[in-house]
Parts: sequence; C-alpha cells; structure tokens
Amino acid sequence: MKLLATLMVAALSLSFSNDTIKPANNECVTSETTAYDEPSAISPLSVASHPEIDGFSRVFSFDEPLLHVFQYNNKKMGYLYMDLDLYTTPFTENSMLLIVHTQTSATSGYVANSTGQSGYYNRVDLMKLGIKVRVPRITNRQNGHHTGSVKPIDYWPKSGQDSPSGTVSHSSSFGVTGNFNADIEAGVDAGGLFIKGGAGPSVSLSFGSSTTITSADPKYSSQKSANGINEFSYFIEYKKFGQITYTMNTYSLYEIGYNVSGFNKNGFVVQYETEMKVGENVGIWLLEKTYTDKFTFEERWNLGYNPEYIDYYA
Repeated sequence: MKLLATLMVAALSLSFSNDTIKPANNECVTSETTAYDEPSAISPLSVASHPEIDGFSRVFSFDEPLLHVFQYNNKKMGYLYMDLDLYTTPFTENSMLLIVHTQTSATSGYVANSTGQSGYYNRVDLMKLGIKVRVPRITNRQNGHHTGSVKPIDYWPKSGQDSPSGTVSHSSSFGVTGNFNADIEAGVDAGGLFIKGGAGPSVSLSFGSSTTITSADPKYSSQKSANGINEFSYFIEYKKFGQITYTMNTYSLYEIGYNVSGFNKNGFVVQYETEMKVGENVGIWLLEKTYTDKFTFEERWNLGYNPEYIDYYA
C-alpha cells in the first residue's frame, strides 16, 4: 500500500507550526491529514477478519487495520484504528451497487496510558468520534475522463429516533433495459443489514434491531449530509468525557452508474474521513481545552490509472 500524506494544522482560523504554538485555554486545535491509495486487489491477509455480504463481492479491504496516531506538539493525544471494506454487485444493465463498510476504534491518551501504552498524554479523554463516507464523482482535468454517476441510497446504523420499520425500496436511478441481478439475497452477519433482490429493478432494504443505536451518553447521530458530496455521516459525542475505547461500525449503500468516460467501467472513488476530539481539564477552574484530529483516506478503486489532477463533484 502506497500512501501519500499531507498535513495541515489550524487553530482559530490561523495557520501555525506544530512545534511553535501552544493552544490557550478554551481553544480548539485541529489537525488534518489525507492519504491516497490505488490498490490492485484485496489482500488475503484480511479475508478472515471482515464480514461477508451474501450476493456481494468484497473487492477491497485493508491488509490490516490502519493505525493513525493523533499527535500535537509532540504529545500523543490518542489513536485510531481504521478498517475499510468495499463490496459490489451488478444491479442493472446500467449500474451496480456498492456497500462501504467502515470500522473505527478511538482510544484517548488517558485510556492508552492507563493500559500501559507509554508516551501518551494521560490528561485527555474522548469527547467525539465522527465518520464521514463519501463516494464522489471525479473528472480528470487533463483529459476530461470521468467516473460514473452516483446515487446515495441508505445507511446504517440509524439514530434511535430515525429507526425505520419494515422495508425501504430503491428503484434504479439510471434506467433499466434488463439484466437485473436477482442473486442479491441476505446481508451482514454482525450489523443486522439485509439486502434482498426482487423480481424487478429494485432492492428491498430490511433493518434488523442491531442497525439502530439509542444511547444517552454518548449521543449517537447519523444522517445523509446536506452539504457533503454523496456523503453519509455518523458520530458519537459524550456529555461527559469517555474513558473507554469506542468502536463504531458503519454501512453506506450506493448505486453507481456505468456512464463512465476514460476510466474502467467498474471504477469509483471512496473517501473515509474520521474526526476524533479529545478534551482536557486543567487547573482548579476546570478550564477546558479541546483538540480535534481529522484524517481522510481516499480509495481510488479500479480506475485503470491514477489521475494527477482531478475535480470532485456529485
């Protein structure tokens, strides 16, 4: 796996260097990192540790969970373990279905230190873990090549208040002349997601009890983002500091059209963004400092080649 990373750090809308500026009380410090990957195939090392979805083929997964350490001013604030699976299946003559599965575990400096992991700052606890999944279309600015149309369909787990009943149906967004895949049957063992093919160009989405999260603390929320590019977002946030390693699984379902130019027919781009926020109480007045780290992994799957200059759009 080849990664190309860039790091940007900002506080209060001002740019600064990690090793020269310290945050004042009540400041929110944010770091952002992006990594890109153009794989050739899934690794056999990951086969035993990732869920299977009947009717879908798992086309990509990490060799092993990706470790991202949240570091600020030479202090390790915590870390994330990130795992990504991509599943596809033919849907109609003009489109396929894509399921993006993420599993993210967040450990604060306090928890890491208390479990014997040296070098972590033990005065910060978990406040928030956020996940965003995007499947943008891209255009190569050098030659005009573009990927196929993308239709976000649904996501799991739901917030408690958004818990659906029964099933939700989705008909193809890209026109049908036949060749509907009737082999889609059942879904995820751990996660409660079930997808079943019908007699026509539609898919029936059934929801098990484990696809809904109801919790007072941390509070869980998930939704289709209004401003993101074909984006679903999921996050938990503590009212009190979370002194625990929190693990979140998400499933995002898309339909992708075959109206591609220049790239491979089954190629697409997936972005997996994490946001981890930790908090520190200092002094007798319990003045709070917060630190936020954002990390984005971009998967350019089966495009045929890796474009250098691209535009993202819905």
